[in-house]
Amino acid sequence: MNLILCGRASIFSVPLIVDMISDRLTRVDIESYQLNRGSFLLLDEAWAVVPGKSGQAVVDLSGGHWVFKDHFPGNPIFPGSLMIEAITQLCGLVMCCRPGKRSYPIYTTKVFSCSFKGSATIGDKLVLGAEVIRFGRGVVHSKGKISKEKNVIAQGEFQLVSVKEFGEK
Repeated sequence: MNLILCGRASIFSVPLIVDMISDRLTRVDIESYQLNRGSFLLLDEAWAVVPGKSGQAVVDLSGGHWVFKDHFPGNPIFPGSLMIEAITQLCGLVMCCRPGKRSYPIYTTKVFSCSFKGSATIGDKLVLGAEVIRFGRGVVHSKGKISKEKNVIAQGEFQLVSVKEFGEK
């Protein structure tokens, strides 16, 4: 992992000057940071990850993504629940990229808000952005969005808990 000192990062229009992971993270790299595995790891690649602050990722729905076999035959739609899961996986990755926090279990505990403005299907590449709004005592308040062809199709605010850090001051 390479860090860029004083790199610029912006997910939701507010520029931040922070340390950023300069490498693009592959699925193998992502697995080395967080605990989702196999077909339930929805992120295919991540970049512009600012540990503990923000990141971007892609979910590639080309090929035969496992969900389309049953959801729905003849009308394949990527479920909204998995869109939420993908955003919270990115939020978890952002938190697990902090020094000394690899493979920390992070659970989604609350969806404050979520809206869907479009759908995703076979062949789509979904671009995700996530940002930590605040973090303290193991509780992460974050927001994220998913875009397809530069149009936002899902967004929301979420609470996650870093189990090993819960209650720490």
